[in-house]
Amino acid sequence: MEISYDSKTRALSPRYVQSLQYRLSIDELDSIEVRLTLPADGDVAETKKLLPGTEFKLEIDDLKFEGDIVNLQFHQTVSGIEVTVYGLETLHRLRHQRLSEIKEQTLDKVVDSLLTAATVKDKKVGKVKPTAAEQVALDDDSVKLLKRLCVERNFALYWSKGKLEYGPRNVSPGGAAVKVDSSTLTSVELELDLSEVVTSVTLHGRDYRKAKEDLKFNASGSKLKKISKGTPATTLRMQGFGKLEREIPWNLGLSTASALEEAAVAELQARAEKFARGRCVGEMNVSLHPLCLLELENLAWPLTGPFLVSSVSHRVEGNTHETTVEFFSDSLPKE
Repeated sequence: MEISYDSKTRALSPRYVQSLQYRLSIDELDSIEVRLTLPADGDVAETKKLLPGTEFKLEIDDLKFEGDIVNLQFHQTVSGIEVTVYGLETLHRLRHQRLSEIKEQTLDKVVDSLLTAATVKDKKVGKVKPTAAEQVALDDDSVKLLKRLCVERNFALYWSKGKLEYGPRNVSPGGAAVKVDSSTLTSVELELDLSEVVTSVTLHGRDYRKAKEDLKFNASGSKLKKISKGTPATTLRMQGFGKLEREIPWNLGLSTASALEEAAVAELQARAEKFARGRCVGEMNVSLHPLCLLELENLAWPLTGPFLVSSVSHRVEGNTHETTVEFFSDSLPKE
C-alpha cells in the first residue's frame, strides 16, 4: 500500500498509520479516511504532507484512487497526537460553485409558451436574462450534482482503477462477475422489499417550442434490465398486489420525447432496484468495485446473486484487512 502526495511523491510514513478506510460509491463522493498517531512533540515534516488542499494518490494492488485532502483533525493526548485525515475524489471541487438553472431556453420563453398553452391572448412577456437570483450554489450534498444528474438518467459516475468511469447505472461495464466464497465472509445480509416497486411509470411533459403539443411516455416492466435474471420486481408486484402505475404530471424540465422516455425508465428502474438490497463483510478484496457483478458462492438461494455493487469500503487497521460491499438488484436471482 502506498499513499503519495503531489508531484514529489512524498509517501506517508507507515509507522504512524493506525488505520485506513477507502470508500467507493456510485451515489456519493468517493472518500478516504486515514488515522495516524504522531509523537507527542509532533513531526512537522509529516504534518506538512497532510495539509488541506494537498493532492494525494492511493494505490493498493490494482486499486488506484486520486483526490484531495479536505479536512484534518488533531487530538492531543498524553501518548501522542492523534490525527484524522479526510480526502475526497476530485469531483468535490464542484462544491459551492454557482451554475445557472436555465439551460436551453430563457425563462421569458418558458412563460410565453405556458401563457400560449393557457390561451391567454393579451399578454406581454419581456426578455429575461439569467441573474444571480436564478442561479444555485452547489452545496456539499449536490455533488452529488453530477452523480445526481446521472442517477436521473440511469447513469453512474465513479472512479475505477485510477480512471473516472461514466456508464449505465444498472449494467456492469463488462467482464466476468467477481465470485466471493462464503468462507471468506463474516456476514451477509439481504432484504427483499416490494413497498417502493411499481408496475409502470407514465410521465407527461411538453416541448416549450411546441406549446400545444403534449408529450407522454409509459415505461412498463419490460424496460427493466433484470440484473439477476430471475423474476423481476415488477412481476412480483403484479402477481402479489396487482397493478400499480406511477403517474407523474407535467414535468417542466422535460421538453423532448427522448428525455421523457429516459426519465420514465429511470424512475421505474430506480424503484425496482430498491427491491433487493444487501450487504456483506469479509476479507479484503480489491477486485470488487462499483457496478461490478457480484456472485456469492456456497450460500443458499436467494443470497447467491448475481447482484450489482453500489459501494465498496476497504478498511486496514492493525491485522484487520476488511472489505464491506453494498449491492442491489431489480430481480430475484435465477434458481
